[in-house]
Amino acid sequence: RLIRGDMNTLKRGIMTGELPGEDNPDSVAKNLRSLRNRLDSLEETQLEILSLMKSYKMKQNSKKKKELKDKNQVSQAFEKKQYIYIIRSHETVLKKYAKDKKTQAQLKFFYAESLFKVGRLRDAAIAYDELISHSTENLKEKVPFAYLRMGDSLRLLGDKKSASIYYHDLLENFPNSVEASLAKDDSARAKVL
Repeated sequence: RLIRGDMNTLKRGIMTGELPGEDNPDSVAKNLRSLRNRLDSLEETQLEILSLMKSYKMKQNSKKKKELKDKNQVSQAFEKKQYIYIIRSHETVLKKYAKDKKTQAQLKFFYAESLFKVGRLRDAAIAYDELISHSTENLKEKVPFAYLRMGDSLRLLGDKKSASIYYHDLLENFPNSVEASLAKDDSARAKVL
């Protein structure tokens, strides 16, 4: 009879969602109610956080992304270490100077170095390789630096063998350059050579 009464109480509790024994401090019902209250509170807080995140994202999206328009702005952005703006605006600014090979070479250098500075090493290696391959009188003074950075990019990517080729080419083709002395003296580069 006692068991039957307990079973009926349990059935009622299951149907109503209220388990018997909430007045007992050690009861499962009291612990479940406490957990349910904490979960409800957590869900409310989570909704508030999601709401704040949405409003923040809307503010971020409403801000206009900075777009560089000419070589002077690119140069200033480079001095201010605003590399992301240079990367983002590269194609647009480069098209503007399609007939000016010297300016294009300078812009390509800023682009390659910006890629390196933000850690996009594969893209930087490709950009530096293009500078080396298409170097003319317009960028002659930057070629040793491009060799050094090409080696650095490859070394940092874990390709020490290819990096050593660029370091050796730098030492062979520009032995008296500052970059050649850097390639010789830097202990990290020396391990590759």
